[in-house]
Amino acid sequence: MVKKIFAYLILFFCFSCNRSFVISETIIATNYSGFQVECLVTTFEKNETDGVNKALRKTFERLFFIGFPNTISNTPLVANNSNTEKNNQLLKDFIDNKSYSPFVSSISHQSRKNKVDKNNHFVTNTQIVIDISSLRRHLETVGITRKFGY
Repeated sequence: MVKKIFAYLILFFCFSCNRSFVISETIIATNYSGFQVECLVTTFEKNETDGVNKALRKTFERLFFIGFPNTISNTPLVANNSNTEKNNQLLKDFIDNKSYSPFVSSISHQSRKNKVDKNNHFVTNTQIVIDISSLRRHLETVGITRKFGY
């Protein structure tokens, strides 16, 4: 009797531990060296392409207006003076026109169906490497930022 209960417990733990559920969207700066930042972004979207686009948008939004603590870009690149309409337009133009492409060294992603979600969204893990120094120079040239700060 005890052996049966023990066997059922082992089977229960084996089958319940093999799944991992992602329940929130995240963005983490995983590696930063020299003038590059490598970010790992998790998103939920209807398809993989939307997931990668959302990951790019979230990464540049974080880089422009918040910054990544304990990296070379710990301060935001663009002043966040509560002018959200102007900031949203800047980010939208940057992403929609694919102006980010010279500054992104690599993009790799991995997707899978979300087992928790009833709408069959994809969980997309995207790894993005961004060249911060050239992005900063571009923002200075365009006139969004000044050489020594906002």
